[in-house]
Amino acid sequence: METIEHKTITANGINIHIAEKGQGPLVLFLHGFPGLWYSWRHQILYMAAHGYRAVAPDLRGYGDTTGAPVDDCTKFTSLHVVGDIVALLDAIAPDEHQVFVVGHDWGAFMAWSLCLYRPDRVKALVNLSVHFMPRDPVMKPIAMFRGLYGDDHYMCRFQVPGDIEAEFAQIGVRDVVKKFLTYRDPCTFYFPKGKGFGGFPDTPGILPSWLSEEDVDYYTSKFEKNGFTGGINYYRAFDFRRPLLAKLYREREGGREMETIEHKTITANGINIHIAEKGQGPLVLFLHGFPELWYSWRHQILFMAAHGYRAMAPDLRGYGDTTGAPLHDSSKFTTLHVVGDIIALLDAIAPNEHQVFVVGHDWGANIAWSLCLYRPDRVKALVNLSVHFRSRNPMLKPVDKFRAIFGDDHYICRFQEPGDIEAEFAEVGVREVVKKFLTYRNPGTFYFPKGKGFECFPDTPDILPSWLLEEDVDYYTSKFEKNGFTGGLNYYRALDLNWELAAPWTEAQVKVPTKFIVGDLDLVYNVPGTKEFIHSGVFKKYVPLLDEVVVMEGVAHFLNQEKSDEINQHILEFIKKF
Repeated sequence: METIEHKTITANGINIHIAEKGQGPLVLFLHGFPGLWYSWRHQILYMAAHGYRAVAPDLRGYGDTTGAPVDDCTKFTSLHVVGDIVALLDAIAPDEHQVFVVGHDWGAFMAWSLCLYRPDRVKALVNLSVHFMPRDPVMKPIAMFRGLYGDDHYMCRFQVPGDIEAEFAQIGVRDVVKKFLTYRDPCTFYFPKGKGFGGFPDTPGILPSWLSEEDVDYYTSKFEKNGFTGGINYYRAFDFRRPLLAKLYREREGGREMETIEHKTITANGINIHIAEKGQGPLVLFLHGFPELWYSWRHQILFMAAHGYRAMAPDLRGYGDTTGAPLHDSSKFTTLHVVGDIIALLDAIAPNEHQVFVVGHDWGANIAWSLCLYRPDRVKALVNLSVHFRSRNPMLKPVDKFRAIFGDDHYICRFQEPGDIEAEFAEVGVREVVKKFLTYRNPGTFYFPKGKGFECFPDTPDILPSWLLEEDVDYYTSKFEKNGFTGGLNYYRALDLNWELAAPWTEAQVKVPTKFIVGDLDLVYNVPGTKEFIHSGVFKKYVPLLDEVVVMEGVAHFLNQEKSDEINQHILEFIKKF
């Protein structure tokens, strides 16, 4: 042990103590809690004897490494520690671009992080004890542990600065070290407040053969000098690292590809239509619903582009970055107006492509059905989600029908009066409105009593579903804060006018090859009479080229986002037939 060399390297703003021995390719050893470089003493000697340069630092906050602000746990994230490691490698091995890495416990976690953030610096990895844990975009780590195991779980108990340190001080540093190092219970590790190690097995009177009193002396001397706070800060930074990593992980999960989606504005049919597109090949046109934007098709755009198609999603009139439609006049938001936009857009962006594939959801599905009715010559095949085809009832206007069946508090009835529902949305706040709609999963009838806002809605979940990131909500919120909800609400306000203008298509059939997909928790699918219409053969009567109806179990209204992978496959499998 005396032949192991020790030195201090100033890197990344701190003074990193390292223990090293040997010549050859560098093997970097990263320790955990409550460890030190000393945890790797056997491996350092062994690897040095076999032709390697073995290096083990005391990580920031530990042992003889100094300079990290121990009173600020936010400076102990994996980004900070990986920053230390990269700077250390630059200093001690400037000509060795890649090194071998071995990690244990928190050191394993940092090694996984190093390989994620800087895979170019790692030749190969050996990790012990702690497996790779992908970032959960929905739940913070400590909230997850607290939900699974309760407040007494050791990670939860480690969160309040000074709390666990005070309990360790009562026990004594040496006994704390021995308790941790000799702990062998594979069950969940609880640390009840005020009971110290009361839930631990007794420390053995005789140490195990692999741990000598001299080893305990070394650990004790270092933790007596510096305390345990540095090491405990790694647990306290667990949640803090999450928002810092959101963009990085987002990029690894498609964010960089998102940046390759092209955006342009096309002037067509008297308005300025914003489109998002990617890819080359046959055109697939995606039409969104309420309260959505082109962005609701982000997963499908990337997927279809990767499979040889030109995927395109406009912001429909009144939405997002599409401008020029008179928001104060709902009569300019009929299906004829929107289909007119689509035809003019196709003429502008695909003048040589007479027929295209179309995919619609919610109001986008309504518009897609109308496109196939009015201009079936422009549609090669259709995939519609959530909203089935509804033939025109020549005897009853749509809003009157909804009011007769469900009453004045039905959401479509409440959306009719200009400015009324907008005022209620303003009181709730744009971000909260977006979250309430997108996370709504009640398959029952959707009521919106006047003056009560979203009181009849289930509470917005504190934790978003896995398919919806805070960053996604940010995007929707930014657009609706800019332009308001009136554009989207106008589609509902034009319902009766649609009925009036669509008289020529009474009892008309949609004669386009079609696939229809719906979730069994979708509120539209659960409207009385809908399931019978879809499954009894009546749907097929009006859409004679209906190829398949898919009902997805446990899936709600925003299925193209909630189950993006499955929807992608359904779309691709169907349109590949043509």
